[in-house]
Amino acid sequence: MTKKYWKVRKGVYSGITPQGKKFMGKMSAEAARKKAGGSRSRSSGSKTKTSRKSTKRRTNLPRKRKRGSRKFTIPIAPVIGLAAGLAGPIKDLMDGEVEFAVNKLKYSYLGLDTDNNFKAEALMNGLVPLVVGGLVHKYVGGAPLNLNRMLAAANVPIIRI
Repeated sequence: MTKKYWKVRKGVYSGITPQGKKFMGKMSAEAARKKAGGSRSRSSGSKTKTSRKSTKRRTNLPRKRKRGSRKFTIPIAPVIGLAAGLAGPIKDLMDGEVEFAVNKLKYSYLGLDTDNNFKAEALMNGLVPLVVGGLVHKYVGGAPLNLNRMLAAANVPIIRI
């Protein structure tokens, strides 16, 4: 960050030279005199017209870089993690065994069997793949490696990590 930019951001640097400040001071003093002497007619005194350039200046502040518009994408890693736990219950639902499918979901995502006893090894079928897929999506597809941005630059449709 340059020194000039920092001062512009803090509102200290106005971009006016010392000579310009002196000229502005003269102009404001003249305007104050004209306002104070409101009873004077226009014909009295000199008709000096001082033109003042616009004080609005465009600063060269850095602009945010805009990326392309958001499009529909499917994050592959979390979907695969979710599918690992849903494969068995979906098969049971298609066979019409709803209660058995709910028990399987409860077993694979909460670790509870039919008697509501907790078993940690049951989480390896559903919850652990889902969490691993979410972490892969966050860290591989996101900031450290940015594979999703590379896929977008290569014009790969719909699929993201």
